Amino acid sequence: MNHAILGPGGIGGLLAAALARAGHPVTLIVRPGTAAGFPRRIQLQSDLLGEVEAEVEVVERLAEPVDVLWVAVKAGQLETALDQAPAELVGAVVPLLNGVDHLAPLRRTYGAERVVVGTIRVEAEKLEPGRYRQKGPFIALDLAGRPDIAEEVAATGIQARAVEDGEQALWAKLIMLAPFALTSTAAQLTLGEIAEQPEWRDRMVGAMREVKAVAATRGIELEEPTGMLNVAARDMRTSMQKDAAAGRPLELEHISGPILRGGREGGVPTPRTEELVALIRARYRA
Repeated sequence: MNHAILGPGGIGGLLAAALARAGHPVTLIVRPGTAAGFPRRIQLQSDLLGEVEAEVEVVERLAEPVDVLWVAVKAGQLETALDQAPAELVGAVVPLLNGVDHLAPLRRTYGAERVVVGTIRVEAEKLEPGRYRQKGPFIALDLAGRPDIAEEVAATGIQARAVEDGEQALWAKLIMLAPFALTSTAAQLTLGEIAEQPEWRDRMVGAMREVKAVAATRGIELEEPTGMLNVAARDMRTSMQKDAAAGRPLELEHISGPILRGGREGGVPTPRTEELVALIRARYRA
């Protein structure tokens, strides 16, 4: 398949490098005004995939048809970025954004039948344009409804699989992502440091339980992923934590909004999530 990746950040670069090394044509869609200085040969240093160098096409606006468009921009940039990938040139659309609210604008733009719900769990970052780093023993990608795409990605070494329920997959990611992202950002601690400090560990576990309760009001049953505190990389950090430390805009509303909103709508108290959001707003004026 031909792949285009909208967003040259950590996840976009990781996917571009893995797919291009496997021999697939890859077009990386970068921000307007940046293509001239963006390298066509990208590099990935990955704990799972090893050292990867691969050639990609770099454009600011998609001009040729592609089979799959991967959407890997920050949630706050989504509406503007979609103009760079015209609907008539796109086959399937796979978003890998945080939260759950991004599906509506994608379905409006490309049609619900083309949008494949996807989630990815990984620590990946852009070191500089065209250079990427992936840490940890997993790159877990779930896709709902397109096993052929999942199989193609799995052949690159990424732990990709097809799942039946897209909404279940989104909330299964949210119960891990949101509590960890909120806690790590509020405290500026790694996962291992959170596990060792009872006050922060309790906040994170409490937020997990709130996500579980909110999801239950939507008919979604989740397990509390408290085991991640013991088995995940102890130096693991979240993208929002890194954004906060670097003074970049935060995805606070996109990550916490579905929980707080769902709690209000379903009559579920969410005091731990509210506390963490308040701490982040006070510290970073987010």
